[in-house]
Amino acid sequence: MVEVKVDYISTDKNTGTQVVILEQICGDPIHRLMIWIGESEAAAISTFLDKKSTPRPMTHDLLKNIVDTLSTTVNAVHITKVEESTFYAKMSLKTDTQEISIDSRPSDAIAVAIRCNAPIYVDDDVLENHGFLEKENQDG
Repeated sequence: MVEVKVDYISTDKNTGTQVVILEQICGDPIHRLMIWIGESEAAAISTFLDKKSTPRPMTHDLLKNIVDTLSTTVNAVHITKVEESTFYAKMSLKTDTQEISIDSRPSDAIAVAIRCNAPIYVDDDVLENHGFLEKENQDG
């Protein structure tokens, strides 16, 4: 697994779909990964990254509040595979007594991870087969 961070949100010029671009934290060369996401998830990620407040908790804020209230921590998010152009992720939670792995859409897992300050990891094969090198121009 390779640790990544959210680099930015963009719009795919061909489809108009929102894209989250993840960037490898360490390594040379630096790899990036584009994951196409829904508008509401893009808004949730952008709102947090831009440090904008909302009058009421958004869905991902609510999930963070539930995690915190239940004395649980988000250990990490793992983007594990791609099947038929669909990315899959798991969110790793830790309670006092157990670790739990929860199936998740990457966009939701990323939105929660950034709110909980949890690391995001991408499987080596996913990054190798679906990512691109920093020097390559892959703007959406």
